[in-house]
Amino acid sequence: MRISTAILIVAILLTACENNSGNSTTGSQREEQNFTSQNIDGKWTVDRATAEELKGMKNTLENFTLLNSKKYENLPAYQEYALLLENHIERVTTFCRLDKETKNALCKNLDRIKEQMEILKGDDMEKSHEAMEAINRIFGEIDSSFNYNN
Repeated sequence: MRISTAILIVAILLTACENNSGNSTTGSQREEQNFTSQNIDGKWTVDRATAEELKGMKNTLENFTLLNSKKYENLPAYQEYALLLENHIERVTTFCRLDKETKNALCKNLDRIKEQMEILKGDDMEKSHEAMEAINRIFGEIDSSFNYNN
């Protein structure tokens, strides 16, 4: 029963993720197309690829938190959630075309999320729940620092 719940959770989370198959430019093409961020009303603007991935990551966070509030908690679900977040972060850093300074600011928070993901991969339910809450707080800082609603 627990494995089927984990599979259900993963299936729902995967439907929230956006497909980035359109991001097939080479490294040199991405460098030539760097996006210069602007600070507008206290938020840094981001390129489309970063915006789409951050929106997908936000949806994953919200969906998992909602499912978790329904008491579907189990360790395999937390571990799969960590893998989903790992994929989001890798796509953000791979396809992101932000200028160096803005990308570094974003990556500082993503690195903090990575630290919490290691706890999610562990075998302590209570610590995993606390890590999930910490990830939501950290992502809230990203959400309030970057304007990706373009």
